[in-house]
Amino acid sequence: MMMKANPNKMRRSALAVLTTAALLSAVACASGNAPDRETVEKPGSKVTVVENKQESVYDTGLEIDKVSTLEGVRGQEWLDEERIVAMAPNAEQPPTATEGEQRQPFNLYIRAVAEGSELETLQASPSDTGFAALSPDKKHLFFKKTEEATGFGRILNLETGAVTELDNIHIPATEGAWADDSTVIFPTLEGELMQVDLQGKATVVVKEKDKFIRGLAVSGATWYYIAGENQTLFAYDKETKEKKAVAEGIDWVVPSPDGSRLALVKRSGQAGVKLVLSDAGGAEQKELASGTQIFGTSWSPDGQTLAYSLSAEGVEDQGLFMSEAETGKQTSLVSTRDLAGDAVRWSPSGKQLMMTTSSYGGQGIEFKTTIVRFKDQ
Repeated sequence: MMMKANPNKMRRSALAVLTTAALLSAVACASGNAPDRETVEKPGSKVTVVENKQESVYDTGLEIDKVSTLEGVRGQEWLDEERIVAMAPNAEQPPTATEGEQRQPFNLYIRAVAEGSELETLQASPSDTGFAALSPDKKHLFFKKTEEATGFGRILNLETGAVTELDNIHIPATEGAWADDSTVIFPTLEGELMQVDLQGKATVVVKEKDKFIRGLAVSGATWYYIAGENQTLFAYDKETKEKKAVAEGIDWVVPSPDGSRLALVKRSGQAGVKLVLSDAGGAEQKELASGTQIFGTSWSPDGQTLAYSLSAEGVEDQGLFMSEAETGKQTSLVSTRDLAGDAVRWSPSGKQLMMTTSSYGGQGIEFKTTIVRFKDQ
């Protein structure tokens, strides 16, 4: 007699595969000439300043001022031009066994990007907490108390410190987006797209039968998500309550700031991906990049440039890149031996970029955050 598959078990297996890169950021085996650098050590921090010898990164005149690396932190969001929200091991908490290793739990902190800055605790916990998303008005932070690839949602009021706990909803650790200043959306392991208000009231918005939902992105009244074996991109209109299929074979979707275009990471062949631009309906306009992996695609605030982490076959084709949306001109910003699984983040002004990578070191997986600062125009 044929045994019936357990849908929840299948979803958990799929989730583990889909989030491995984002959780651990696998290490790339590459080599090349390292840029000139100077390491400055101060109490509680170590910052690596990399001398950049590339004069201009693209024709509009944007030039790199310097590249700094914040060791031991996993950058999440920009609070403002000078501070980020980051994950880091909490040395004051006892170590716990995680995936067969003993380590301190990761907690959330505020970290100034200036050299010599120390961590300011946001949430201290004996459990792993992180994968944070900042509300558009920067007053609340959505994050998770995590258990490997899944977790339970939390909404932190940054002004009062009050936390709303969502302990009855099991969600993927890396998912979740703000629909507006007071509404968070995320998928569940049961194929549901849910919305939650600041008080924790949850409502099911979409139910995809036997489909795992992931890759949420918000563009005004349109909520994008990916579901099904064909990795179908859907667009849900929260006003009309209607959904439609936009494209297939999609790994990630990132709407432009004005919502007129989509940056799509698509499957290409058996082992490749490509970054393409489309209109809001999924009609492709141009290809911007291709490789074995493309992570963390992010639009600049003015909607003119896309930044992303790229891994390809060539030794030099790994690291942080940017492409102009109109011309397709691609430029390498930072070369690295490591791969990034987190989103690349532009600062509010568009004058800085943040990329987080990881590598295997003496203490297991070690994270670092790279800040690219551009010269004032």
